[in-house]
Amino acid sequence: EATPGQPYRENVEDLLEVEKNMILRRQCVQRYLKQGEAVLTLPVFPRIGTPEFTRPKHSPSPDGKVSQSAYIPDEAINPHPRFATLTANIRKRRGEKVCISVPVFQDENTADTLAQQKQDLEQRL
Repeated sequence: EATPGQPYRENVEDLLEVEKNMILRRQCVQRYLKQGEAVLTLPVFPRIGTPEFTRPKHSPSPDGKVSQSAYIPDEAINPHPRFATLTANIRKRRGEKVCISVPVFQDENTADTLAQQKQDLEQRL
C-alpha cells in the first residue's frame, strides 16, 4: 500500500494523477523483480471474512474497540494507528456500524452456504 506525498485535491487533474501514480509505483517495484516474477494486485485479502482467515487465529469482535465487525477481527486491520483511528472515527461519525453488502453469485450451492453463514453470524453475535 502506498499513500501520496501530498493529499489529492477535489479536482479532475488530481483524479487523473491517481492512475499515473499507480503506474509509476508498479514500475518502481518491477525493477526489483526477478525473471518470471510479477506484481500481483489484490483489492482485498483473498479469504477476508471467512472463519479463521488470520494467522495467528483471531475471531471477529462485534463488541471490539475499533471496527466492531461481525466479519473482520480488529487484529486484521493494518497495525498503524492511523488505520484503527480512521475505522473507529468513521463508525462514530456515522453513529452506527458501516454496512457494506456485496451481491452473492447464485448457483446450486449458494443457498446452503448463505444459510450456514447466517447461522454462524447469529451465533457470533
